[in-house]
Amino acid sequence: EVSVVEGQQVQKGEKIGVVSTTASYEFSDGAHLHLEVTENGNSVDPTPYVKGEIFREVTEE
Repeated sequence: EVSVVEGQQVQKGEKIGVVSTTASYEFSDGAHLHLEVTENGNSVDPTPYVKGEIFREVTEE
């Protein structure tokens, strides 16, 4: 379930969606996130936007 829409700005710590237990078992590598950052319609390396941050594993609620 996605909680945001395309183009929406999000803040650190904001929930952007959830994955059901059933959905996480449908993929052999488990639940995961596909992240894309764009500037002026072009894909860019997201590293500068998350620099210094640690990617957290998906957690159960």
